[in-house]
Amino acid sequence: MKYNIIIIILSVMALLSCQPEPTINFAEALQGCLTSKDITLINKATAQFESKLNDTYGAENSNKNYITYLEDFSKMNLNPKFTIDSNSKTILDDLKASGTFNKIWISVSKLNNFKERQSEDKIIEIEPQNKTVDLPKIDIITINPKGLFYTCLLKSTGHKSLNEAAAIQTKGPSLSFGLISKAVANSMTEKDLNNSLNKVTIAIIFYYEMIHLTNQNL
Repeated sequence: MKYNIIIIILSVMALLSCQPEPTINFAEALQGCLTSKDITLINKATAQFESKLNDTYGAENSNKNYITYLEDFSKMNLNPKFTIDSNSKTILDDLKASGTFNKIWISVSKLNNFKERQSEDKIIEIEPQNKTVDLPKIDIITINPKGLFYTCLLKSTGHKSLNEAAAIQTKGPSLSFGLISKAVANSMTEKDLNNSLNKVTIAIIFYYEMIHLTNQNL
């Protein structure tokens, strides 16, 4: 009898150990605006970012880690492991393959105001040389002003400073991006990160745009 009870207990423990870890629905506030597949991929992306934060800053206070990251980002004092990461690049590839990527970001070269600025620039002719150098193509992305993510974000209860940062992003990359990161860090408290949508927005604006830039030609 005792032997059977032990077998039952061991079987239950083995079953429980095989259960997948519960996932956090970071993007819950975007449900009804984005598809369930979009939500799943955004959750995966945010979870990956939070895992990187915890590995770097410790897992004792994940909310504080987001603010610390923004402060380090503003000073360009990031751990090199943040900038080159195959797992994060794979997540970006999944976002692209699913179509979710285009609902969030757009290439800067496709922005109307960027095209207008380019057309106003003076063209400088350089004397052709015999030797040519093939430079890798660099694609810089920013928040898509017509994308569903930005539309949903404006309708949500995200932090004001993050919504403002997203609005600035829709106009193209800013030379004061470090200042924007610092302003967001200064305006937020750890309690603000209890709103998981704020974590999503930080990951999208201040992490994955950088990952796209630093990993695209690897």
